[in-house]
Amino acid sequence: MAEDQVQTRLCGKIEPIIKKEVPYSEAMLIVEEIKALLSDAATKIEICGSLRRRKTIVHDCDLVIQKDYAGIEYLLMKLPKEATILRKGPKIISMVYNGVQVDIYIADENTFECTKLIRTGSANFNKNLCMIARQKGMSLKVSGEGLYKGTELVANTEESILKELLGAYKVPEERD
Repeated sequence: MAEDQVQTRLCGKIEPIIKKEVPYSEAMLIVEEIKALLSDAATKIEICGSLRRRKTIVHDCDLVIQKDYAGIEYLLMKLPKEATILRKGPKIISMVYNGVQVDIYIADENTFECTKLIRTGSANFNKNLCMIARQKGMSLKVSGEGLYKGTELVANTEESILKELLGAYKVPEERD
């Protein structure tokens, strides 16, 4: 096994080999293929994470989808047969495909934009957003619900949350 790969054991079962580092171009080919497969099961699909921030090397791939009427089982049927599902739930599907971990976050119409913001990251950027929100007497719900002051929804789109907390929109490439 190469140094740039990880193999895990879960419940006695050997999980697939996962590459620790993937070039941007290779990761984009994988997520574009998955986007195409899921296109008829989702109203919106956005590439997020380090791919959206245009990092030259990524550690995994993140997609946020606003699912249509389809249930989770329908989404799973649309995924590549060669994919190994690591976990599945009402808000996330994690899988390994072609040696790359792909996390698909499932949102609805009300949580799509905020989930896109959170899943674009970076983790440090998100921590800073949450800290700024607290300093302003607000809370940013990382579940995708939006920016709140008490029980009042202040903002729930990527642009409006960033403007409220930072004073201006910040492009993904600058979110480290």
